[in-house]
Amino acid sequence: MDDKWVGGYRSIFALCVFSEMVLLPILSAGLEKKVVCRYVVSSTTKMGPGKFGPEDIPLDLCTHVLYRALPFPVWRKGSFYVDEGEKGDLLNFTNIVKQRSPGKSIIVTIDGVVDGGEKFSIAADDPVRRKAFVLAMISLFRELQLDGLEVDWEWPGLQGTYGGAFDDRQNLPPLLLDLKNGLKSVRPEIELWFFGAVYPAFFRSSYRVAEICRHVDYVTLFTFEMRDYSDKLIDVPSPMHNRSFESGTRARTNVEDGAQGWIDNGCPPKKLILGIGLFGRSLQLADPNKHALADRALGPGMKGQFMNAGYHPYHEVCSLLRQPGWAFGYDREGLMPYAYRGDQWLSYEDVYSIQYKVDLIESLRLAGALVQCIHFDDYRGVCGTRFILTNYIAARIKQIQPLISFAIQWT
Repeated sequence: MDDKWVGGYRSIFALCVFSEMVLLPILSAGLEKKVVCRYVVSSTTKMGPGKFGPEDIPLDLCTHVLYRALPFPVWRKGSFYVDEGEKGDLLNFTNIVKQRSPGKSIIVTIDGVVDGGEKFSIAADDPVRRKAFVLAMISLFRELQLDGLEVDWEWPGLQGTYGGAFDDRQNLPPLLLDLKNGLKSVRPEIELWFFGAVYPAFFRSSYRVAEICRHVDYVTLFTFEMRDYSDKLIDVPSPMHNRSFESGTRARTNVEDGAQGWIDNGCPPKKLILGIGLFGRSLQLADPNKHALADRALGPGMKGQFMNAGYHPYHEVCSLLRQPGWAFGYDREGLMPYAYRGDQWLSYEDVYSIQYKVDLIESLRLAGALVQCIHFDDYRGVCGTRFILTNYIAARIKQIQPLISFAIQWT
């Protein structure tokens, strides 16, 4: 063979080896699946037996930390202002996390739940207020060492109870576009996220999915609580699949159909982060002798030590279930466990139910998992392994191989 051809083959071979050794790790790092740990600032995390601070977050397990939340800025004399006290709490949180892990990504949530989304609705509809809101976010990101913003406008377009307006659906994408452009003007690497519901009706009344996903980097999916106490039915909060006893919209309100709905309506799977709830939901049975799925419930169950009636962080769930008298069951179609004792019925996530949710992340090629919330896990090791659920999620997510593609430009 001609020496110049031999040399050419050797050069190509060397380039291929170099690409595999150098380019693939670099690209893999950028395409790694995410474990997003949501941290909620509340009285239960600041004091008492549930005290949990930024110094307690297992940063080795979390690729991102999601800080919930800054209240929607206050409108005053033609401008929006972020509350200085809230900003100070966020600054303290950011400093602690960055000191512990300088490269850790911190995403801050702007909360639209407390006011039912009305403030988001007004800001999105009025060009003057929309510009002012974007300027307030630009100012915040210039001041603090933050890596991204999550827009938590949960109920756009739902009028009445949730304070939405008819035009919310068409006003949401322009708001996101302006936010994206404003944040990128501060630093190009700043990310814009959106917290998205998965109820089937929202794809018609609230979201222009393809436009939303064109403007944001990621969508965190509200797939961790899809059953309301007002239904007054015994059910698990986050069923994986449609169940045989359901029909209509309710049958499509599950984890799998919710994630698939965003994909079917035009969102790339690589932008979707599946929410996994590390908490239990309790119900009060209408009849203690009737405890099957779809039997009647009166409403929320017992009041625990840490949350509102009917809600229990996993570290409380595992302690409760160690007490005598509980009988155990399993939703074989929804793939979630439950337990009952007397007039109380409790459903929760465990390693086995979470397994199916991570399987879905892998099969749909989603971006990763949202841990809702990191301080709900067994962070003290009350029942054994500390952060047992988050450890499992992180280990499984790390095993998922990213899809890698790249082009070599010849010069």
